[in-house]
Amino acid sequence: MDFLFGEDPEEAEEKARQEEMVALRRTIAALYGQLGDKEGEVKEVQRKLLALEEVLQRNVAQLRAQGAAAERRAERVGEELRAATSSLREGRGREKELKDKVQAEAA
Repeated sequence: MDFLFGEDPEEAEEKARQEEMVALRRTIAALYGQLGDKEGEVKEVQRKLLALEEVLQRNVAQLRAQGAAAERRAERVGEELRAATSSLREGRGREKELKDKVQAEAA
C-alpha cells in the first residue's frame, strides 16, 4: 500500500543504492585522478633529480680538471722558485767572490 501514496520502498532502496554506486564511482575516478597527478609529480621530481645529478657530475669533472691544472701550475711555480733561488744563491756567491777579489786587490 505504501507505493500507492508514494515511492515503493524497494524502488527507493534501489535508487539509493544506485546513487551510492554513482557517488562511489565518482570518488574512485577522483582518486585515480589524484593518483595520476601524484605519479606525474613523482616523474617530474625524478626528472629534476636526474638533471641535478648530471649537473653535479659535470661540476665534479670540472673541479677535478681545475685541481689537476692547479697542481701543474704549482709544480711549475715550484720549479721556477727553485731556479730563482739557485740563481740568487749563485749571484750572491759571485758577489762575495768579487768583493773578496776587490778587497784582496786593495790590500
